[in-house]
Amino acid sequence: MSKDSKYLTVTDVNRYIEKKYVNDPYLKKIYIKGEVSNCKLHTNGTLYFSIKDSNTKMNALKFRAKVLDIKEGDSVLVTAELNFYFPYGEARLIVSEIEKDSIGDLYRRLLDLKEKLNNEGLFDTSLKKKITRFPESIAVVTAKTGAAVQDITKTIYRRYPLAKLNLYSSLVQGPSAIADIVEKLGQADRAGNDLIILARGGGSIEDLWAFNSEEVVRAIFRANTPIITGIGHETDTTLADYAADKYASTPTAAAELATSVTISDLQAHFKATEIKIRGLINQKISSNMAQVEGLANSYQIKNFANNFSQKAKDIESYKTRIELLLQNKFDKKISDFIRKKESFLKIDIVEKESQKLQSIIEKLEHNSPLNILKKGYALVKDKDNKRLTSVKSVEVDSDITIDLKDGVITAKVVKIEEEKTNG
Repeated sequence: MSKDSKYLTVTDVNRYIEKKYVNDPYLKKIYIKGEVSNCKLHTNGTLYFSIKDSNTKMNALKFRAKVLDIKEGDSVLVTAELNFYFPYGEARLIVSEIEKDSIGDLYRRLLDLKEKLNNEGLFDTSLKKKITRFPESIAVVTAKTGAAVQDITKTIYRRYPLAKLNLYSSLVQGPSAIADIVEKLGQADRAGNDLIILARGGGSIEDLWAFNSEEVVRAIFRANTPIITGIGHETDTTLADYAADKYASTPTAAAELATSVTISDLQAHFKATEIKIRGLINQKISSNMAQVEGLANSYQIKNFANNFSQKAKDIESYKTRIELLLQNKFDKKISDFIRKKESFLKIDIVEKESQKLQSIIEKLEHNSPLNILKKGYALVKDKDNKRLTSVKSVEVDSDITIDLKDGVITAKVVKIEEEKTNG
């Protein structure tokens, strides 16, 4: 056997591979999704392209593809047969059906929007509002028909019938749903409700798409009222859930979050509080009774009558002593008054006053001008009856009067001589 006999030719290998492809039933019809690249439409109407994902790619062709709106970068869903092209020794897809992957495109746009809103802080957990534990009014924004509103109503009335439910009926899918949800959220927020439940039942991604809209997310973020979302099934998560203050996997779970404290919890709490208060009251009564019994058996209470009698005697003794002191003081005041009265009556007031008057008369007579005249002195006055004390006060030929002790002389000045001073 020659050395070359163990080596296969390229044709041999490709023939072998081709038979494997042809004989494998799983490769006759396969479903692939990926992104279109290297897209070229031949003049004969055949579309040549590659379909790829993040790791690898495959060549493909589609006959009669002129009417297709397929371009570079499109996400597509492909139905094809895996064919081995013998001359080139390569596998390629012979595409029978191709369509745009709308779900993939939506998902890509969803991720882009999520990143944008997250960067703006609309999903910031530190900005989430606190859910009240005892809501008086709960707004429900959902379709008025359907399982969601029924599940929420039953759950809340069962768990916390004290709350008032206010339904704001809204479209939850379709082209008008976004604007309607935003409007009803605004109404519920302005109405003064304690919290809002935004909900809808399960559905496809297209059915839930309104809850992934930027408008709904922003409406949730700017609301002043805390919002709980319960959208779809447990596996569904929308951008509205990220923006909400709390989110639940289903409408029923959202209603349970809204009533975290149930009527049963309150009843149990009140019962426990009642038991505690009764215990405290009984304890206080027992304590007070013990104090009363202790006082009743005390020396002071048992000897109260004796103590009272002794206190009464002491008070009577104090009274007698005070009366005696007051009487002694009064008697002393009376004695002092009588003594001063008798002393006053013994004084001869008239005699003392006569002596004082006589002394005054003597002083007046001693200083009287008449008494001076008796001694030989005279009082000289001018014609106006003014007393003259100096020669400078009269002139020659002036009329004057001279008062003596026994009469008056009228005279005329004939000569004036001034006293000369030494000097």
